[in-house]
Amino acid sequence: MDCGRTLLPGTGHCKRRWPGGLAWAWLGALLLAGCLEAPEIAPEVEVGVFDHPQALVFVGDWLVVANSGYRAQGWSDGALVVIDPVSGALINRIPTTAPNPQTLRVHGDTLYVVATGALDLSDFDRPQAATDGALDALPLATLATATGPAWHLDLPRRPDDAVPAEAPIDIAFAGERALLTSAVSNAVLPVDLAARRVGAPQWLASPSVGLGSVRPWRGRFVVTDFNADRLHIVDADGAPWPCHLDLGVAPSDVEGPGPLAVVGDDLYVVLTISATLRHVDLRDLDPAAAGCGATVRTVAAPVGNVPNHLTVRGERAWIVDSGDNNVVAYGLADGKPGERIALSPGANPWHAAWRADGRLMAVTEWAANGVTVHDRLTGAQHRFGGDLAPAPPPPPAADLVDSLADTVVAAPGATPDTNYGDPVRAANGVRGAGEAGGSVDVYAIPPGEALVLGWGDQRLIDGPGPDLVVFENPFPSGDEVFMELAVVELSPDGVQWVAFPHAYLAADPTTFMGDPDLWLGFAGRTPVRLNVDSAPMDPFDPRAGGDPFDLADLPADDPVAQQIHAEGARFIRLSAAADHLDPRTGAPFVTHPAHSGPDIDGVAARWLVPD
Repeated sequence: MDCGRTLLPGTGHCKRRWPGGLAWAWLGALLLAGCLEAPEIAPEVEVGVFDHPQALVFVGDWLVVANSGYRAQGWSDGALVVIDPVSGALINRIPTTAPNPQTLRVHGDTLYVVATGALDLSDFDRPQAATDGALDALPLATLATATGPAWHLDLPRRPDDAVPAEAPIDIAFAGERALLTSAVSNAVLPVDLAARRVGAPQWLASPSVGLGSVRPWRGRFVVTDFNADRLHIVDADGAPWPCHLDLGVAPSDVEGPGPLAVVGDDLYVVLTISATLRHVDLRDLDPAAAGCGATVRTVAAPVGNVPNHLTVRGERAWIVDSGDNNVVAYGLADGKPGERIALSPGANPWHAAWRADGRLMAVTEWAANGVTVHDRLTGAQHRFGGDLAPAPPPPPAADLVDSLADTVVAAPGATPDTNYGDPVRAANGVRGAGEAGGSVDVYAIPPGEALVLGWGDQRLIDGPGPDLVVFENPFPSGDEVFMELAVVELSPDGVQWVAFPHAYLAADPTTFMGDPDLWLGFAGRTPVRLNVDSAPMDPFDPRAGGDPFDLADLPADDPVAQQIHAEGARFIRLSAAADHLDPRTGAPFVTHPAHSGPDIDGVAARWLVPD
C-alpha cells in the first residue's frame, strides 16, 4: 500500500500528517487512492444558490448557510445564504470578507464567521494559505438585510514565516475573549472582542501542521490537535498548559480528533480517521500531571465511514457521516446507534444544525450543493438547492404589548383564590425566572382540564417563522430538565380544534426522560428568561425562551387546519400531555413523578390581524 506516507514498522499502517480543518474533498482524494474505503461520490453538481456549503446555524426564524466556494483549482468568493428553513425562500445573500467561510458561531447578539481563505495544497505535507483569512461579525438583527459584515478582522497570510499562523479554521468564546485555531499550523490566535484586536500567535507544543476544533470550558479553551491526536488546554489569554492529553486509541496511528463538543465538564470528541467517539471528564484535568491526568474512554466505535461533525443534545451524540450520507444519534450511556436520518447518495453531508425546538434538523450537502431540512417529528424531508425564490414581504408584526393572549376564554376547575389557581396569571404578562427556576406568576392547569386563551378581537395568522410562543416554567434539575408538558391546539371558532403534531421519541415510551430533545411539538420544554418587569425583550427573541410554534406545521390534510390557514386562529387551548394518548403505547403520555399539570406563564403571537 503506497499512500505517499510512512509505513510504521511492524504495524501495516500508514502514519502521516494531514491538513487541519480537513475538507471532505481532500480526504476523498485519499480515499479514492485506496488509502481508505471509498464512499460513493456524486459527480460535480451545478452551483446554484449553494456553493459547496459547509457550516450552517439556525438564527431565530432563519437558517444561515456558509458557502465555501471550493474548487479543485481554487475557491470562489465566499458568502452566507440566509433562507427560510420551512419554505426554502431566499432571504438574503451576504458576501464574506475572505473566501472559504468554514465556521459560524453565535455569541451574544452577533454571528461570527471564520473565513479560512483559499488553501494551497500543492505540497500536501506543508499546506499553506493561498489568500488572507478573516473574522467577520454580523449583528443577528441585520441578517435579513445586511450587505456585508458590520466589522471584520483581517487575518493576513505570511508566506515568508518559517511557521505560518494564518488560515483560521474555528473559534470559541469566553466572555469578551475568543480563540482562533489555524488550519495550517499549531498556532492559536487570541482575540479581544471588545477592542476588536487579534493578539500574537501562541504556539502549542505539537508537531502538527494543523489544529482542529476549539470549544470553551470554564473560562479556558480546549483544542483538538488533528495530526498529533492530542487535546490542548489554553487559558483565556491564549497561554497553553504545559501538558497535553492523548486522545487516540492506537499510538502508532493518526486517528484525527476533529469534531468536538463540551457539555458542562464532559468533553466528547470524534476521531475522524478511526471513526471513534471518545469521552473525557474535564474535572480530572491537572496541568501538573503527566498527560494532564485525565482518562479517555471510548463511547462508540465505529461511528460511520467519514464522521465529520458532532453535536451533543441531551443524552445522545449526533454524528454527521459524510461517507455513508446520513446523520446518526448514538446513546452517550451505551454507545448504541438510534435515530438515523438518511440523505441522498453522494450528498457528502458536512454539518448539521437544529432549530431551537429540536424539531427541524438542517444538513449541508457539500458535494451536492444543497441543504436538506429534516422534520424529526413527521419524518418529512425538504431539499433546497439550485435557485431559490425570494421571500415575499411579511405581514405587519404585532406590537409587543398587543401580542399577548390577554383574554381568558375558559379555565374550568380554576380556583382564583389559591396559589397558581388564578388563570389571569396566564394572561397578565410573562414573568420568567430564567434558567435557575420556574416562574411563580403562573396558572397551573388542573388535571383533566384545559386553559383556553384568546387575543380579544384579533386573529392569529401564518407568517414567516414561528407564529406564537408558549411560556411555561420548566427548569434544569440535575442532568435533566423538569418539565410538565402541554399539548397545544388552535381553533378558528372555539368549537373545532386541531393540535400541533407532537411525539415522545424515547426508546422506551413508558419511561419518562427529562430530555427536551425527546419531546417534540409540546409546550413546556424550554426555560423562560423573558420577564416583563426585570428582563423585557421581544418574545420571539431566541434568548426569551419559551417554545415556538409555526402554523405551517399544522397537519395539511386536517380541515380545521385548512380553515385556520384561510381565516386565522382565534383561540389557543393548552392541556396536559398526560391527558392525551401516546399513539406508540395507546396509553396517556408518561409524566414526571412530581408532575402536577402545566404551569402557564403566557402566550405571545407574532402575526395578528383584526377580527
